[in-house]
Amino acid sequence: MKIKLLLMIMLIANIVQAQNKKVLFVMSAADTLELNNGKILRQPGIFLNEFYLAYKAVTEAGYIVDFAAPNGIVPTIDQESIDDKYWKENLGIKAEALSFIKTDSLFNHPKTLEETLESKSDYIGLIIPGGQGND
Repeated sequence: MKIKLLLMIMLIANIVQAQNKKVLFVMSAADTLELNNGKILRQPGIFLNEFYLAYKAVTEAGYIVDFAAPNGIVPTIDQESIDDKYWKENLGIKAEALSFIKTDSLFNHPKTLEETLESKSDYIGLIIPGGQGND
């Protein structure tokens, strides 16, 4: 009986600890930046390295990540941010990042901002990756 109780307490402690290790990434879904009387001058979005390097650091530290974007729309990655000049000696990580944004189901099905507000107590941190013209 004592062993069962101890195991139950350990299980509950692990669940509580895991719940307290969630970080929310709020992503941009903007895909158009209109300037100068409605002319579209560039495609905006999240800079891939600013997002992925933060994501990698957070997950490697043992945190669970959720993604949210306006209306649950798949985040937009600024195409300029894929240029090798932003990755310098980290081209392997760039390839990893490109694969991640294509295949990760949570990234490609983000929660809505309203959903995350309903469960805001689940998160111990918030990250809003940078980019150009984020909404």
